[in-house]
Amino acid sequence: MANEIMSADHKISSNAFGSNTQIHQGDTTVIHNYGSNASRKAHFMLPFPPNENIVCRPEIIAKIDKHLTRSKGGHYCGAALWGLGGSGKTQIALDYAYRRSHEDPACDIFWVHADNKTSFTRDYQRIARNLGLDYKVNGEELFVTVCHRIRSLQRWLLILDNADDLALFGVGVGGQIKSLFEYIPHGPGGTVLWTSRDEQIVSLVGSLRGVQISHMGIEEAESLLAMTRRDDIGADEIQEAKLLLQELQWLPLAVFQAGSYMRRTSTLIKKYLSKLLEGKSRWDMLKQSQHDRHRRPNVSNSVLETWNISISHIRKESEITYKVLHTIAYLDSEKIPLSLILAASNDNQPGQETSSHSEEEVLRMIISRLKEFSFISERKEENCDEPSFDMHKLVQYAIRFQLHTEDITLETYFATAALRVVTSLFPKEITTKTRRVCEKYATHAIQVSFWADLSEHVITTSSFLIDVAVYFSFYGALERGAYMAKRAVDLLNNYPVKIYPKNWICIFSVFTLARLEQAFGKDHHCAITTKETLVWIYRDQGRYKEAEELQIKGLSFHQKLYGEKERCTIDAMAELASIYADQKRYDEAKKLKIKTLALYSEVLGERHPATVDAMGSLAETYILTGMVEEGKRLELEAMSLLQNVSGDIPPHELRLKFNEMATICEIKSAKRRGIWRLLEVLSPKFKKGRRPWVLLILFWASNAACMWKMLVFLWAPRLTKGYPGQAREYVPIVEAILSHIVSLAFWRFATV
Repeated sequence: MANEIMSADHKISSNAFGSNTQIHQGDTTVIHNYGSNASRKAHFMLPFPPNENIVCRPEIIAKIDKHLTRSKGGHYCGAALWGLGGSGKTQIALDYAYRRSHEDPACDIFWVHADNKTSFTRDYQRIARNLGLDYKVNGEELFVTVCHRIRSLQRWLLILDNADDLALFGVGVGGQIKSLFEYIPHGPGGTVLWTSRDEQIVSLVGSLRGVQISHMGIEEAESLLAMTRRDDIGADEIQEAKLLLQELQWLPLAVFQAGSYMRRTSTLIKKYLSKLLEGKSRWDMLKQSQHDRHRRPNVSNSVLETWNISISHIRKESEITYKVLHTIAYLDSEKIPLSLILAASNDNQPGQETSSHSEEEVLRMIISRLKEFSFISERKEENCDEPSFDMHKLVQYAIRFQLHTEDITLETYFATAALRVVTSLFPKEITTKTRRVCEKYATHAIQVSFWADLSEHVITTSSFLIDVAVYFSFYGALERGAYMAKRAVDLLNNYPVKIYPKNWICIFSVFTLARLEQAFGKDHHCAITTKETLVWIYRDQGRYKEAEELQIKGLSFHQKLYGEKERCTIDAMAELASIYADQKRYDEAKKLKIKTLALYSEVLGERHPATVDAMGSLAETYILTGMVEEGKRLELEAMSLLQNVSGDIPPHELRLKFNEMATICEIKSAKRRGIWRLLEVLSPKFKKGRRPWVLLILFWASNAACMWKMLVFLWAPRLTKGYPGQAREYVPIVEAILSHIVSLAFWRFATV
């Protein structure tokens, strides 16, 4: 009987049935290859050698082992690794395969590149050849044969790498096409491990069996950097190393490329970091592609190109998601409000199609897909009025690099789209009530200002830049305010000659104070602003009673509309106090200045420049009323505070400014000289010979009333020079509307 069984076994041994397959032939049951498993060599098909430089990531390894342990006991198990391209998914899967082979030498191990149907078919053919099957067949016959053969093995591991196009495996297509998932083996003793950039891969294995592969931990990234550059990180360079890894977002691919470059070129960490932080050389550093024998030779190893695959999948699925991704690539990478993403999705140019889905549904789809591809992540913050997101910084660099090198037209389109959506959301009125809204968009406003030169709407963009400059200066961020003001100046200096100062007189003749009051009413903020400008002019002309009457009306307006603790109200109160001082009504001025200083301290803080200025003004009044010691004490306190908040200004400049401001007999001219010196310290490029745009923009950027006096003093007489004598009688009107028209009305109405 035994001979008959062996004979039967001999006759079927060349078939494709696996070990332990029961075959019934009449009254005889034969187990194919029975008794030969112990001596059979396991099939081992991995495309890469072991990675000796892999850095252990204990948390991830523990999760994988937990999901796949049961397969060693004869059960089927599946799991999926998903995460951003370059996060190390393939290397982790490769490491698991070698560990599994070491722990279980009898386990058959196969690897399939699953990025497209062609590579999937090619690797199934290789498996067929290795298993002794007919590998020349194509299509479904090949897939079915290989699937059944693997499933018949006693213990096996199949790794499906880079399964990024999940439509091939039936995800999201609703049975419209033949799914390759039908040909993935499942059976006792089997293990299937997937890797993908798309979180939706978990739908193929179960939501609890997905393992997200994100960036490395700090110590893990430091180990990888030291290993790839073949040099330990010294104590003297540990700080630069931490900054470098933070800039690289602790992404394994980026760290590997940086370490390999440093090793090959003998570049120090400090030098590499400095190049990476330079805008011009950043792309050159990140586009480097060092050879890696653990990656496929026909796949780009560059950080700036590794996400092209994911971006292509997104565009194939949804054009609007693709558009939003490229628009927010030009924003700041952190704290992107939901409202900005919504505005980007609604920013349709003429001729573009709009979605038939509801706005909420479209927004949900966009955010879900960008999160599933790990391009954005939601911030977990308490007490916030709306959700916000972070975008991977390196993904932003990569998108901007691709657009800049491949299609300048698209670069302009998406950069200006980002500028447009931030401009539309940034408040036009800078008050304490709009402060939180301004804070939400401020960093994004700075970022999009880099591309302001690309905008076709120069006036609108300049107005936006001025609004942002006013916001920063309003709350004491003078350096940022000066930067945004300079961007506006540079933009306007390149604008056609038709808005240069020589043509302003034509604009002023249209936007007179009477026209403003007629159009908006006497209590409209445009008219009030113009009246406040008249107050400054009247003070310079010694018309103090008229200035006082207008200022009292303006103060009443601000108190009624905004309340006493609004910045513009306090400014109006300070101006009225100065008018009292101009008339030598020092007791009234002192009372109002004390109140003003208290309000500035409460609303803005004692270190705010406006508070310090109010302190210096009160010190002057104390000295003028005979309280010399109190005045000097307050003056020294103000100078100390200003030096603390303006550390870049040399101490001798501060002393000079305050000494001049405290000189009673020359108080008006001293203020002008002090402002000039402060201007030259803060903005060395702004000289007297420049166009008045400079002073105008800096006036609004610094929110200093004295700056307006400088503008009038320097330019108002020149505007009417050469005109008939009667025209010079209108100089006060020109002076009265100059600030308002150019900085407010002109900016607003020129775009209507």
